Amino acid sequence: LLIELNQVFQSKLQLNQARANLLPSMNLSAALKSVGPTFMLSSVSFLLPFLLPSKWFALKEQKALFESEKMAYYILELNVYSSAFSTYMTALSDLSLKQVLQTQYDNLKKIRILVETKIQFGLASQADLMQAQAQEQLALVQLSQMEELLLHERSALRLALALPLNQEINLEPAQVSVSDFENFEPQK
Repeated sequence: LLIELNQVFQSKLQLNQARANLLPSMNLSAALKSVGPTFMLSSVSFLLPFLLPSKWFALKEQKALFESEKMAYYILELNVYSSAFSTYMTALSDLSLKQVLQTQYDNLKKIRILVETKIQFGLASQADLMQAQAQEQLALVQLSQMEELLLHERSALRLALALPLNQEINLEPAQVSVSDFENFEPQK
């Protein structure tokens, strides 16, 4: 965004320079005579650049470039906001998925404990216990992977929002209202 904003400012400066090139200017050349401290005016010339068509074409070109740079900045800004919002919504989705994985892990842990109890009474085999332990471990791995993914997504959000590391990010569900532009025809 900063690079594109800099491009917009440079384009504005070039537009101002093209406008200034249309102003009349005067060229004074002075020559110092070798005898005495008097100055003699050797030539005076007036330049009227607004009479030259190429100067007007340059001005129109710079105006068009400036407008296109402004539009490019606006589009880039919207893309950055869209990307940040997409990351936020993905993080919210993954947070709800983490809660499901946590519930699954808790349930599998209860099942493993139940199978251990059944083994003590001779109602389950050692193979059942190994299967319950494997499923519990797999659920724990999935849960830890989801926590790591959430950490990466929070760091991406922190980077996109330029937040300091010590600031906590709370992910809360949010709805974005529908834009009027969404109902327009693609040509508009």
